[in-house]
Amino acid sequence: MTLGLDRQNERLLTPKLDGKARRWLLAMQRCVRDRDYEAARDLFSAEVFSFGTLAPTADGIEHLEGDQWREIWSRTTGFTFELDRARSISAGDCVCVATPWRSLGSGSDGETFERRGRATLVLARSGDRLVAVHSHFSMWPVADR
Repeated sequence: MTLGLDRQNERLLTPKLDGKARRWLLAMQRCVRDRDYEAARDLFSAEVFSFGTLAPTADGIEHLEGDQWREIWSRTTGFTFELDRARSISAGDCVCVATPWRSLGSGSDGETFERRGRATLVLARSGDRLVAVHSHFSMWPVADR
């Protein structure tokens, strides 16, 4: 696939995050922190296809919410996208965002632990806003013990 960019004059991977993508990430961060599933649904396409830290795949917003969000968010506090480390790629009506994230999780015993991960999102323009058509959240790799 050719993105049609003049590579001598335009950087594909930007060191700064696209403004609308930044606002999308902040809105999603708020949704996770507040466990606001309804507002989060508005940030995603109904046909979203996702990979998650718990759900291997989620085909559609119903599965993403039920198989991933509701299982994870209830045990998560302080979810934060590391915006200073985020990168975005824009092509046409799509923005691809890659960013680390962090939070605190709680186990079945109530003990909290640090959770670190990374996310890749494909955001498509829908009118004057962006909606996620793909998301991939995964845990940060752990070195062999």
